[in-house]
Formats: sequence, structure tokens, C-alpha cells
Amino acid sequence: MAKKHYRIPLRVVFYQEDQSWVAHCLEFDLVGAGSDPSKAFESLNGAIATQVAWSIEKNDMGRLFSPAPARCEEMFAEGEDMAEAELQVSLFVSEEPSVRIEGARYRRYRSCGNPIPKQYATV
Repeated sequence: MAKKHYRIPLRVVFYQEDQSWVAHCLEFDLVGAGSDPSKAFESLNGAIATQVAWSIEKNDMGRLFSPAPARCEEMFAEGEDMAEAELQVSLFVSEEPSVRIEGARYRRYRSCGNPIPKQYATV
């Protein structure tokens, strides 16, 4: 059986909820939270890496593709561009599918905070 390769572009919307920042990945409906956008982004990176690894381990790639609610899509559409950078979570396993997250786009819902620092653009 041929090995599958997945290349997945992502969209992330940032917003404030109470006193925390949230980074919400629209394609996977995963979130990261933190005291500022950079910390929320770091937390989201960990969640994405964990979900990808779990999906490969369980041979259940369908679990990756769980879109966020329509309201999050709307927030992204209304949001201001923050950055367009490579978010790369690459997992290559000899007998399993390989997954490469690439081409992430980031938007901030409403007017809040600073752009993501460049050092957080890659995992």
C-alpha cells in the first residue's frame, strides 16, 4: 500500500477571551491560550503537533479534519491580517502517513495586540 502524504495549509484567528488570548486553528478546531498572542500561538503549536502525532499513531487521519464552528470562520473573515508565515509541523514515520503543515495565515479579530514575532512562525 502506498504511503500517504498530507500537505495542509492552516488559518488561525486570534482573539481575546476574558483576560487570555486565544489562537484558534480553523481547519482542526484546535485552540491555544496564553497571556499574549505569542504564548497562545506556542500553545496552539503544541496542540497541533499532539493531534497530528495522535492521528498518525491511531491511523485515524480523519480526526485531523474537524473544522471550527462557523462563527470562528466569520471572525477570521472579519479579522485583520497579522502575518503570513510558515507554521511547520512535520512528522514523517517510515510506515505511516507523513503530514506537513504549511502556509499558515494569521488574523486578529477586532483591533487587538501586536503581530506574532517572527521566532514563533515555525515549529
